[in-house]
Amino acid sequence: MNIGFVGLGTMGTPMVLNLLKSGFPVKVCSAHIDSPNVRTAVRQGAVAVGSPREAAKGSEIVLMCLPRAEVSESVVFGRRGVLAGSAPGTIIVEMSTVPPSTVVKIGRVARRKRVRVLDAPISGGRVGAELGTLTIMVGGESDAFERCLPVFEAVGKKIYHVGGLGSGETVKLINGMIGNANLLAALEGLELASRAKIELKYIQSIVANSTGQSWTWNNLIPRMLDAESVGVKIDVLLKDIGYVLALADEVGSDAKMTKEASAILSGLRESRGGSTDISSAFPFLREAGRRRKAGEVEPSTGSTTKFES
Repeated sequence: MNIGFVGLGTMGTPMVLNLLKSGFPVKVCSAHIDSPNVRTAVRQGAVAVGSPREAAKGSEIVLMCLPRAEVSESVVFGRRGVLAGSAPGTIIVEMSTVPPSTVVKIGRVARRKRVRVLDAPISGGRVGAELGTLTIMVGGESDAFERCLPVFEAVGKKIYHVGGLGSGETVKLINGMIGNANLLAALEGLELASRAKIELKYIQSIVANSTGQSWTWNNLIPRMLDAESVGVKIDVLLKDIGYVLALADEVGSDAKMTKEASAILSGLRESRGGSTDISSAFPFLREAGRRRKAGEVEPSTGSTTKFES
């Protein structure tokens, strides 16, 4: 199958590379056509084109991995958009994190051209995208899902068809809602440990083997403690939380913890800036990373128990 791919960002670029490795012909389109990401994809065999319309022409499946709902709508509905280049029978796959209402709207308009739409948001971060182990939550018609399954299998490991159009986005937003709560709770715990003079490497290893552990704790926190970027900007977290709160309001859910998370992240954006990676938003993390890289030992807690990592 010929694939069109729009959006070569943090997640889109490694996904394109995995599609190429699996033998799919891929045309790519990015807002920055001469960016390093596009050049990397072209070196691996992709064909770069100048508009979403060109990416859709001759493609049976068009994948989109974009930053915001309004960008997705522009990419689909614009004069040089995906729909303008899509032939009847084309399947548009929205892999961005957007409100369910966005993909329902895209599906409604696309149907007039006999173009079908799936929502297939992803989870697993940059590492999962690079390894081809993403979790993919798909909403839409079953036969369209089956047709796209080989494409999903090229970029993901766990693939779920969860219901009708928009249901994949609903599941993704709930996953993000829980993930954000885990992340902020983890950072709060680490800050408390830092102020109490507990060695953070102890906390990380102990909690990883105790009831407080989570995917976030096991995968993101070690990188943060080494002062590494995790590729998650404060603005992106707030954007997704905004979608969650809008959905919660729509269905009548209070979402109290998510509102609190939104307030915390809004405060961080004001003090640190929205483009700041969440890993560098907390000074105590930067200091811990500096000391670990320098090989310095953090203050002892006075415990007589020997710690073995």
